[in-house]
Amino acid sequence: MSAALDSPPIERVAPVESPRSPVPLPRAPRPERPAKQRHTRRRVVRTALLLVGLLAGWLLFDSVLGPLIHEQRQHHLAAQYERPLPKIGDGNAVAVLQVPTLGINQVVVEGASVAHLRSGPTHWTGSALPGDAGVMVVLGHRDAYGGPFRKLSTMKNGDSIVVQARNGGPIVRYVVDRVERHLTLEAVALPQTDVVSYLLLATSEDGMFTGDQTIVVARALPVTDTGPVLPDLSANLRPAPFGLEALLALASMAIAVLALSYLRVRSSVLVRVVVVAPPAAYAALQLLMSLDSILALTR
Repeated sequence: MSAALDSPPIERVAPVESPRSPVPLPRAPRPERPAKQRHTRRRVVRTALLLVGLLAGWLLFDSVLGPLIHEQRQHHLAAQYERPLPKIGDGNAVAVLQVPTLGINQVVVEGASVAHLRSGPTHWTGSALPGDAGVMVVLGHRDAYGGPFRKLSTMKNGDSIVVQARNGGPIVRYVVDRVERHLTLEAVALPQTDVVSYLLLATSEDGMFTGDQTIVVARALPVTDTGPVLPDLSANLRPAPFGLEALLALASMAIAVLALSYLRVRSSVLVRVVVVAPPAAYAALQLLMSLDSILALTR
């Protein structure tokens, strides 16, 4: 019994690691990129993303928002056309234009301007009204805002164009005389006549910035005894490149940037999106609409 008590204590040996266990190898230090190079790369990436975003926004506006704006304004003009008006002013519905071969059935707006062209075809103020002796001029978009005059160049001699003025005006049928391509309204020889009523439909040729136009010349017998009305086609219809829409876009963008900088460290991402998204979206919309002032008028 005493011998067992006097035996030396058992020595515990630490387990030996298996030679198969992986041993992490030291890694070479990664070279640090200069701060200037990192900043340059970030700027390039951000610029590329911005350009892609602008292009996507433009395509979305041109294919979805533009036609939607045109459709909604046409509904408004159609309701307005049904109500008699003693004097038709700028921006009012002035007539209905129908081209059976092209499927066109549009309310025409008084006043050929960039803003009015978003609503539909526009009547050149100072030109004749439907059926009056002289020349009536109507402009319309080829692609933008629904493109009501998209197929204007496909019209043939002898095709019919029907126009009726507001306030119960006469229904006038015009017959196409000819289709002119790659010229401007100023180059069209206006007929000096007091016995024939002419109609000119004009839109842009293909191209974002081209000044060439497709012009359809049609004629009808006069239905009034008034003197001929010949418009001055030399008027400049181009608006200022930085008008009210551009100013509204800049103001909205400034509000969005200030709101984002203020909420950046004070609020969650959801709050920032809710507050910043509306002015940013409005700024983008106004900026896209202001591009009309530098592109082809009736593109």
